[in-house]
Amino acid sequence: PCKTIDYAMGLIYPTEGDPILIQILEGIYAPSTNSEIYPIQMMDWVSLSGSSIETTILDAESTGRVLNIDNLQGNFISNLTVTGGNSGDGAGIHIRESDPVLDNIALINNSGSGIDIRYYSSPTLNNIIVSGNSGNGIYIYDNSHPLLTDLTASNNNNRGVDIYNHCSPTITGAVLSDNSNRGLYI
Repeated sequence: PCKTIDYAMGLIYPTEGDPILIQILEGIYAPSTNSEIYPIQMMDWVSLSGSSIETTILDAESTGRVLNIDNLQGNFISNLTVTGGNSGDGAGIHIRESDPVLDNIALINNSGSGIDIRYYSSPTLNNIIVSGNSGNGIYIYDNSHPLLTDLTASNNNNRGVDIYNHCSPTITGAVLSDNSNRGLYI
């Protein structure tokens, strides 16, 4: 196994015909525990899979954003917690011009929004928890059309879900509670 996700990313050469799955073992992946470098810059045709939300934790310890998915294809991220991100836009996960699948992810206690979905992105988000973030739980912006299923957005310091500028998400099975400035803002 590799010590860090960043190091593993430097060893791989994924393609559409040969995508790569990085399996992340149980543990806390943080600058202070294993010298993880943030933000993790995703690549085309790379997927990340943790053991579970409870046992696989990506913690940026306020050094920057946790995951950056920018103009990419073929990404699937599952079974982990994203925390400790620090960025005004997408402190946990920033999605731009990409359509990843996120499944069974918790985004908690990030300094900024949990997830930003921007600029013509249409990701699929299943079983997502966004809680305790200092900004919005999820910010959907500028012609993005995500599919959100089984979403819980609670205790965020702004809105649970903020939808702005020609977006049409599909939201099924959502609990939006105890966000300081509305559960849903359109």
